[in-house]
Amino acid sequence: MRKFLTPLCIFFIAFTFAQTKKYQSLLWEISGNGLSKKSYMYGTMHVSERVSYHLSDAFFTHLLQADFIANESEPSTWSDLNDLFGNQGFNFGSSKLYRSFYQKPMDKRALYRHFRNENFSMDNLLFRTNAFRKDYQEETYLDMFIYQTGKKYRKKTVGLEDAKESMALILNIDYEDQRPNEENMQKLAKLLKGKMPGEAMVDFYREKDLDMLDSLSIMSSPASYLENMLFKRNEIMTKSMDSIMKKGSLFAAVGAAHLPGNRGMIEMLRKKGYTVTPVFDDYTDKGKKAKKTIEELFIAPELKEFASEDQMIQVPAFSMVLPQGSDYNSPDLTNGGYLNIKRSPLWKALQKNKAISFEKTLDSLFFENIPGDILEKKLTQENGNWVYEIQNKTKTGNFQRHRFYVTPLEIISVSLVGTNTYATKLENQIFPKIQLAKPTNDWKKFTPYHQKFSIQTPNYQVVYGNRAPSAHPETITLLAHLPQDQSFYFLLEKISDDVYQLENTSFELHRIQEEFLLQYDVKNNKEIVDENSKMLWTKSEIYGQTTYLKTVVNGANYYLLGCVGCNESNAKNFLGSFQLTDSSALDSQNSLWKNDAGQYTIQIPKKQNEVYFLKESKKSQANGKSKKTNHFKSNQTNAVFTGTNGEKVHVWSYEYHPYEYEKSKDSILERFRKSFISSEISEETEIEGLTPEMIPDFLQAAEFASNTGQRGYYGSKKAGPIMSNWDKALNLENKETFGKKYQLVQEKKTEISNPEGLIYEAQLQHPDSENAIQIKWVITDGMHYTLKSLVPKNQPEKAGFAQQVMQSFQPLVFTKKQSLFEPKLSQFLEDIQSEHDSIRYSALQSARYLNIDKNEWQLVQEWINNWEEEEDALDAMEIILEKIAAISDKASLQLSSKIYLREDLPPSIQFAILKGLAKQKNKDACLLIRQLMLQDLPISDDASMIDQLFEIFEENIEYSALLMPAIFQFYSIPEYHEPILNFTKKLLENDKLTPKQLKSYQKMLLTNAKLEYKRVRSWKLGQQRSDYYDASDAPEVCSYLFGFMHLLEAFKKDKEVAVLWEKIRNLSIREVTIEMYALESKKGNVSKNWEKELLENPETQFAITYLMAKNKKLDISEIPGTEMDMAISAIYLFDLLEAEKVQMQFLEEKSKTVGNQKIRFFFFKGIKDNSEDIYYENFPILFSIGFVENSKGELQYQSFYSGLQKQLVDEDDLPWLMQEIMDKSIHENKKRTSFGKIKNNFGMMDGFYMD
Repeated sequence: MRKFLTPLCIFFIAFTFAQTKKYQSLLWEISGNGLSKKSYMYGTMHVSERVSYHLSDAFFTHLLQADFIANESEPSTWSDLNDLFGNQGFNFGSSKLYRSFYQKPMDKRALYRHFRNENFSMDNLLFRTNAFRKDYQEETYLDMFIYQTGKKYRKKTVGLEDAKESMALILNIDYEDQRPNEENMQKLAKLLKGKMPGEAMVDFYREKDLDMLDSLSIMSSPASYLENMLFKRNEIMTKSMDSIMKKGSLFAAVGAAHLPGNRGMIEMLRKKGYTVTPVFDDYTDKGKKAKKTIEELFIAPELKEFASEDQMIQVPAFSMVLPQGSDYNSPDLTNGGYLNIKRSPLWKALQKNKAISFEKTLDSLFFENIPGDILEKKLTQENGNWVYEIQNKTKTGNFQRHRFYVTPLEIISVSLVGTNTYATKLENQIFPKIQLAKPTNDWKKFTPYHQKFSIQTPNYQVVYGNRAPSAHPETITLLAHLPQDQSFYFLLEKISDDVYQLENTSFELHRIQEEFLLQYDVKNNKEIVDENSKMLWTKSEIYGQTTYLKTVVNGANYYLLGCVGCNESNAKNFLGSFQLTDSSALDSQNSLWKNDAGQYTIQIPKKQNEVYFLKESKKSQANGKSKKTNHFKSNQTNAVFTGTNGEKVHVWSYEYHPYEYEKSKDSILERFRKSFISSEISEETEIEGLTPEMIPDFLQAAEFASNTGQRGYYGSKKAGPIMSNWDKALNLENKETFGKKYQLVQEKKTEISNPEGLIYEAQLQHPDSENAIQIKWVITDGMHYTLKSLVPKNQPEKAGFAQQVMQSFQPLVFTKKQSLFEPKLSQFLEDIQSEHDSIRYSALQSARYLNIDKNEWQLVQEWINNWEEEEDALDAMEIILEKIAAISDKASLQLSSKIYLREDLPPSIQFAILKGLAKQKNKDACLLIRQLMLQDLPISDDASMIDQLFEIFEENIEYSALLMPAIFQFYSIPEYHEPILNFTKKLLENDKLTPKQLKSYQKMLLTNAKLEYKRVRSWKLGQQRSDYYDASDAPEVCSYLFGFMHLLEAFKKDKEVAVLWEKIRNLSIREVTIEMYALESKKGNVSKNWEKELLENPETQFAITYLMAKNKKLDISEIPGTEMDMAISAIYLFDLLEAEKVQMQFLEEKSKTVGNQKIRFFFFKGIKDNSEDIYYENFPILFSIGFVENSKGELQYQSFYSGLQKQLVDEDDLPWLMQEIMDKSIHENKKRTSFGKIKNNFGMMDGFYMD
């Protein structure tokens, strides 16, 4: 029977497809319903591949006869989308803000972009071709060909939909649910017959089989995608066609997928009363001739005068001009060509070699980088600018025309690109009319569009980022030139978006200048001209030129101004004229935006935040890979709103989970306040929507993510037991976190009634910062909101945008089944017993949100008494029982004990109870843990359960020490082996356990220690036989042995232990030796001969000296060897070097004052025997070690810093590499800082030609 059904089903499917095919053409005629003229609709593919050009004679006949030509949207309106999604790229959070001010002089590589006229935006708009497939593609995609035909034949071109409206539909597709249903997936597999979906789509289109295209779309796409991408747009476009066709004949080009199906445009038109029939015809010479005629037809475009915002360049351009950074693209939509303008600043004043000739360098690049053959090249001078005229012909037969300007401030290129002779037809209408601003010695006042400042500058200037009005506000870069003395002026503006950290403003003012000057070989020897809390004005010298710099910080806005080669008078005229101004009036016309998912409304500038208005706010529906859905969810949203001046307001919303319980609004507020003014929760954890229950998990995940494994044994301030107090000695601790110096001021609490809730407003301030974080926090019954913005401290008049937006914020009335301020256990218990699977499943998946109140104990006990184990509820029970056990109460102890000792209780639940008890952090709970483990020790094949339990023990050794030595008996159980060993080691290190307590386990420990010794010895022998020895492996290999050493050290008087101890000593592994010495010296029983031997060994000298000083066994003045010897020994240790395998050469000692302390660094050049890597073999490396000096001028070896190794490519870089290492040792915790000098892209070979 089964054998009969299978072929029958296949036949039925094939028969069904064959019988229902009714869309077998791409061209459709529309008539009837009162139309005076017939109209036509064609299904396109939006590509230039030839598969989309299987046309017909009828196609061209009806296209040329139509009164109206329609595309999905009118291409001339696509510039709106360019503005909508343009790049911002100017905001900096806490990361590397100061680096953004670096400006490297033009190098040869930066010139290459002026020869690359192809760019994504123009190709996507005009051509959609691929350089590697040109021979298999048409000149443009079919939709654009149809549009251009309409333009060339003076027809009315229209869009069937608004580009932004269609983009809104696309933005609102539910991208969280993009998997088709299983039934469709099975059908799709049969439909594809082994092909990829893209390949099948092309085949169906080539065959003009819209039925199969429709089936492919339906089966391969989820419902939300089809609804927004096809069906809703079909309705819009059909409605437009209905309107247009009544005015005249229409030829409409839409994607082929829009035509077929019950909700396709063909059927929609039929439902409106139109007769829609397929048109079949051949593609003969007639049609091919028509195509060629259309392609060759040139219609002179209308040109209009275009000027850059700074008026530096004026050029005739087409009607559409698309800005792209500092560049402009102007497409000729009718003829398929475009004008490209590129601008690149020279920063010539910062060039070290003044003999560089930019025009000669440019000339040297033409031969290799101008496509095809150069037909004409001419060099002239115009108003002091060098000008190159270039005409060329590509290998594909396309003529191009270029002009390159080398001005005192920038290189400008203007290129006219198109097919065939396009450029030759327009070049004389464009290039002779290009005008550039002429250099003068005049000055003028400059105020940017965003109105945040004004300044007097030389009249001859270049300004980037001053477009108005802009959907994506840019920061200003201003460059100016004064011909009379060849002086150079600049202003750089940056915006910080950091609403987590407040930095010392004085440090920032100086640091921005220091990092900037470092790039030009200027040491930190600037002369302060003027300084206040928000401004620093200095004088220095760059490559022999007098240089004045000024930094200004004002809320989110950072400025660096400078003049190079200017006299004092002009410096004052420029820098002294800089004035901050109020720009809040720009945002006076805000629009109301409603966040349905976040449950609030807010007034924001529409142009700068239009994506929010187009995209509907929806609650997340994602449910991972689970086939079931958790209907009980919390929900959080995060929005960043931009003002016209580029400043930001962050808004977080959090909808509480139905099971979350809070005691009061004030208790939530107090926790919120503490998150800012305490050092416990820093930037990474101050994430809106994290509930108190979720924070420990988040912290644990963050810690795990940053763990470097065994490499953590070593660091710049650590090597096993050798721990530096560098930060403490230099007072560098807690400078970059929300420490106790942060304070909340201007606090204001307001009760609200609709909805009922509480509003809290404040400024987060730091005494050393002139900035502040403006905060507004709102709590209602079921929601909380946080608004933040970086603003000037105590200057509300300069925080206009933040003030406006925050004041307009309004939470919506939000109703929940049960109040946030009511305990939820009863509701949870009711839900898990529900007859509805969806409710029960959702409840079990939400157990972690429960907060169990002591007042619910009777309910808890009743539930526990009636609780029966159910497999699907196991995870939820673990969570709940851990929460119960964590409550510090006698009833909790009794209940936890009762549950734990149930017969055949799953181990996961036992572990959950033990973890909960451990979290109580008190004596009674730890004693109960010991009792329960002794009565019934849980075992699991999941090692993480045991590891997690012992991690909690190690976090609370004050009380968990009570577990020992009782639970040490479980050490012999393999699953408990390593956790107990590590736990015991920590207790011994902290004097929470005495060796005497472990005496009864000595024999078992010795047996296992011998085995571990053999493993390590085997590894050591294998390394000795190997050609390459990696010393960095030792900490990981020996870590387990370290644990045994800690446990056995007290039993060395035992003969067997003593023998093993000496064997371990004789391994001669540096890390083992140091660990052993640390253990013995702590107890004061180190052999003097061995100690002397280690002090004379350069690989251990520093570590032993450190430990002797730590244990106060040695006065600093009695330390053997010189400071140089100690420095080399420290480098051997921290850089994982073997003395006999590295050639070390002392280079220099450098010192620096930090606060009232002095640090001294020793620098060495070494060559490592690194035979494993041929490339780096015999490659010189810079090694370094630094120490803090005491008041006597002696090195404090307990205060050290090991700098990162630096490869020495160029000996000339040594001074800057040394400075970088020392700088990093002081400021590495400051997140906005960068270190070192950025090399020229070409190193020593910058590729420039000299005069």
